[in-house]
Amino acid sequence: MENIEIIMINIYIILTVSTNLLVGMTGMLSLGQAALYGIGAYISVLGLMILNLPLIPTLILVLIATALVSLLLAYPSMRLHGDYFVLATLGFQIIVYNIL
Repeated sequence: MENIEIIMINIYIILTVSTNLLVGMTGMLSLGQAALYGIGAYISVLGLMILNLPLIPTLILVLIATALVSLLLAYPSMRLHGDYFVLATLGFQIIVYNIL
């Protein structure tokens, strides 16, 4: 296997574990995880290439920024249950997709 294949496998493992954590522990299906993943990737590229930050400060920046965005999504949508929660996270996914 090439290095890129191993990297992609590891990325998909992280996404699978995060989905299992959310659905398995809470029983709530979220469709907005890819949006948060994309926000984190976008901010990491900005930090590394535009701001010329080293890797560790960039990762800290990505963690803080993605956590803040996820909190902005979580507070209003945690009041929703069932299909309404799925639709709220799907709407967030579509908004982020159109912006990015």
